Amino acid sequence: MPKKSEILLVSSNIACNKICKAIKDKGLPHNSVWLYINHLVHNLDADPNLTDQERQAITDLCHEYLEIVKNLHAPHTIRKQGLHLLNEIRAIQQARIHSHLQEEKEFAAELLMTVNKNLHRLYTDLRNHNSTQAVNAFKEQTLAAMQDAVDKASILAIVEDAFDKVGEAVKHNMTAIKDSLDSMLDLESKALIDPLCSIFNRRFYDQELPKIVHTFLAQKGLKPFSMLALDIDNFKEINDRYGHFVGDYALQRVAEILQKNCRAGIDSPIRLGGDEFALFLIGADQKLAAHKAQAIREQIAAKEILFSRQDDSGRDRDISFAITVSIGVSELDYGWKDVAAHKLIGASLICNPDNSEPHYKLTCKIAESADEALYLAKEQGKNRICVYPKTAENN
Repeated sequence: MPKKSEILLVSSNIACNKICKAIKDKGLPHNSVWLYINHLVHNLDADPNLTDQERQAITDLCHEYLEIVKNLHAPHTIRKQGLHLLNEIRAIQQARIHSHLQEEKEFAAELLMTVNKNLHRLYTDLRNHNSTQAVNAFKEQTLAAMQDAVDKASILAIVEDAFDKVGEAVKHNMTAIKDSLDSMLDLESKALIDPLCSIFNRRFYDQELPKIVHTFLAQKGLKPFSMLALDIDNFKEINDRYGHFVGDYALQRVAEILQKNCRAGIDSPIRLGGDEFALFLIGADQKLAAHKAQAIREQIAAKEILFSRQDDSGRDRDISFAITVSIGVSELDYGWKDVAAHKLIGASLICNPDNSEPHYKLTCKIAESADEALYLAKEQGKNRICVYPKTAENN
C-alpha cells in the first residue's frame, strides 16, 4: 500500500467531474501516471481543441480503465494500465490536432483565393482602360482644337476641359484602388479578430507568439516579455443559469477590461476560445505583469452584471451577479534556452520533448507555464492570480 502522503486525496476543488472523483476514491498513487491523467480529465471540459464527441470518447475510456483497475493492487500493474489509458487519450488528441491542421489548411486556401481575387481586381484597376481613353481623347481634342479653332481662347478652353476629364478618370481609378486595398485589409483583420469580443483570436496567438519569442532570443532576453493566461470562474454555471446571451455579455465584459488595461500598439489582448483569454505584455517583467494581472482581476470582480428577466408571473425581475477570473502569470526566461527540451517541456501533450531548438521550446514553455500558473490559481480557490517561478532551476 502506498503511504498516505502519496495518495491523491479527495478535494471538492479538484474533483471537478466524476472521473476525477473516481480516480481519487480509488486512492491511486500520487506519484504515478494517474496523477497526470487526473490533471488531464480535470481540464477536459475546458479544452477548446476537443469536440463533445471526443470528450465523451475520453470519458468512456476512463470509465473502462477504472473498471479494469478496480480490483488491481500491484502498483506496477496499475501504472501499466494508466500508461495504456494515456496512450489511447493521446491518440484521440493527436487525431484532433490533425483535423485542426486540416481545417487551418482549408482556411488558408480560402483566404489565399480571396486575396488573389482582390489582387486581380487591384491589378485590373491599375490597368483600367478609362485612363488611357481619357489621355487619348485629350490628345485628339487638342489636335482638333488647334486645327479648327479660330482663336487661342478656344484652344485653351478645350485643353482645360480635357485635363479635367483626365483628372476625373485618374481620381476614379485611385478610389477603386483604395477600395481594393481597404477590402484586403478588412479581410486580414477579420481573420485575426474574434467577432464576439472584438479582440485578437487564437489564430493571432498562434502566429504572433513565435514571432515574439524569436525577437526575444535575437535580443538575448534584454527586453522582457510576460504573458497572462486567464479564464472566467464557473463560466459553465453562468451559461446554465442565465443563458448564453448573458454568457456572451460576460465574455465581452472581460475583453473590454483587458483592452482598457493595454498599452496601445504594445500589449495584445486575445480570446483563445470559450472563456479562455490571454494577454501579451511586451517589455513587462514578472513584477509588472503580476501588478497588471491583479488590476485586471479586481476590475472584473468589482462591477456586477445587471439585467432584467421575467419571472413565472410575467413581471420583470432585476438580476445581478459578479464574475471573477483566475489568472496565471509567466515571464519568458532567457535561461530556458539552456535547459534540455525533455526537462523543459517533457510533460507536454502537444509539444515535442525531442525538439531542442531554442525558439521552439521557449514558445512551448511560455505558453504552458502561464497555463500551469492559471491551473494553480484555480486549485487555490479561484478569483486570484498565481505567478510561475522565473528560474531555469525550477524545471
